[in-house]
Amino acid sequence: MEAENREYKIDSIKKVIIQKYIMSNNRTRTAIVNTEEVFNKIDFQKYDDLTVIVDFDCPFATNILQEKDSEIKKFRSIYTWFIISQTPTTKETIKSFFAPLNLRLDSTITFATLNEDKYELFEVYKLGLEVPIQVNQIGVFEGEDITFFNKNLSFYDKRRDMRGVLVRTGSAVKYPVENETAFIAAIRAEPRQFQKYFFFIFLVFQDVHKFDYNVTLRHEWFGNTTYGIDGGISKLLYENVVDIGTSGGYMSVPRVKYHEIISPDYMYRTGFLFLNPGKTKPGTEVLKPFSINTWYAFVFTTIIIGFAIFVIYWIEYTITQTRIKYSFCTSILIAISIIAQQGSAIVPYRFSGRIIYLSLLIMSMMAYNYYTSSLVSSLLSGVPEVISTIKELYESNLKVSLELTPTIMAYLIQQRGNRYVSLLNKTKLYENGVANTMSAAEGLEKIKKGNFAFHAELATAYAYLSNAEQEVICDLADIPFIQDLRTGLVLQKRSQYKELFLITLLKMQSGGINKRISNVLLSKKPVCMLSSRVKAVGASELFLVYLILSGGIVLAFIIFLFELILHKKFHLKYSCK
Repeated sequence: MEAENREYKIDSIKKVIIQKYIMSNNRTRTAIVNTEEVFNKIDFQKYDDLTVIVDFDCPFATNILQEKDSEIKKFRSIYTWFIISQTPTTKETIKSFFAPLNLRLDSTITFATLNEDKYELFEVYKLGLEVPIQVNQIGVFEGEDITFFNKNLSFYDKRRDMRGVLVRTGSAVKYPVENETAFIAAIRAEPRQFQKYFFFIFLVFQDVHKFDYNVTLRHEWFGNTTYGIDGGISKLLYENVVDIGTSGGYMSVPRVKYHEIISPDYMYRTGFLFLNPGKTKPGTEVLKPFSINTWYAFVFTTIIIGFAIFVIYWIEYTITQTRIKYSFCTSILIAISIIAQQGSAIVPYRFSGRIIYLSLLIMSMMAYNYYTSSLVSSLLSGVPEVISTIKELYESNLKVSLELTPTIMAYLIQQRGNRYVSLLNKTKLYENGVANTMSAAEGLEKIKKGNFAFHAELATAYAYLSNAEQEVICDLADIPFIQDLRTGLVLQKRSQYKELFLITLLKMQSGGINKRISNVLLSKKPVCMLSSRVKAVGASELFLVYLILSGGIVLAFIIFLFELILHKKFHLKYSCK
């Protein structure tokens, strides 16, 4: 290093130690720079695999290491530091030197200091807030060899115990809580599976590493900008107010620039849940047992048989003189009466005519039995068509509400470009610009009463409805809305806890802890256990029946009035005979 035009020389022993250190760390490319100007040009924000070697005996070494550290945060990086001093230095002196600097839990700093005829190697790091700097001897250089102590201990083993460290957490909530104690109680008690899942993952971290934590609450996860750092928990992470978000967050591509995410295995899904009212078109239910061609065949058959009956009665009237004359209208009505299983008061005298009647009765009995059995079977065991799109939900008579959570509210705003989501917002989800929201418990309870759709996270809803009656479970339907958003615990960018927590997370996954938490907390859709389901027949299913009945009554009344008018005008008696 240069100082006042004097070049500082590194002695031969230090060079040997540096070479041994470089070789022990498998460094294949090494460049030794001895000028302050070049040193200060290093970009400490990059993810380069770089080792910085500093001779502590250099007159300006202390100034270079300490100056502007609060600004550029040299030690808040992923770089490896090797500091060597020929002056005997105690642990307390090393602690005092690094006390004002920004050390991290994942700092990789090796301090070599001369002690008699050997160099002692110390590692220097700080586990976190409210704990002192740790200085531990890890090895010794004697002669021409470096000996490392506890070489089998990994980075994780050495820094796993975080007793006394304060980890600052943040959580996004929309429901009112008085303080962090009430929030933790609510997390444990209420069926908010999304928040509960990530909070329990975090509690496993706390149990493993023994750190202390506090909770800062906000009403939203991210701000309104693309990066999300202008509000909510995201802003607190960016400004180093909190270390980790415990309520789980969705990471988009722009947000990766300012945040780290771990545990990205939770697929966030929401939907509109309701008891399915079906999508029956008015009048179609009574026509279902037969196809449209079969109904056309019945009409054609009725006309043919009615004509045959008319011919039989005409023969009996004109040839045998055993029957009064009947009109074709009467013959059609007789055919309809027989097909409808009502019988006929007028029976042909001749054997040939009775064979036609018998054939018609047998055909009508078989068709009627098949029709009624098929209709009853479909109502007992058939699954009605499910409302499956936002468009159908908008066009239905269901009232709609939603759970007040940060993710759901943000996603609804983002999806307002969708026509039917926009229409749903204007007509059912928002009233005078205010969202129609309610708690998960209240909304899911109203679902059981029917005619109501509630938008919530599916895992939360399924957990709450799993104890409902089987009739509710069997009729439960949902329209997916937010699907497969990959979420996880969000940390500060280049967080000092990232590597430690990732290793813990991998151990949890290999040990089955994550799967156990998922099985306990993340409920799947309840299974319908009923062997048969009874579908209530409403007015829409019987629309055609009522239409025929009312149409017949109106037609009969009109014909009756017409007959009265003709009778009074011509003094004649008209009948269907």
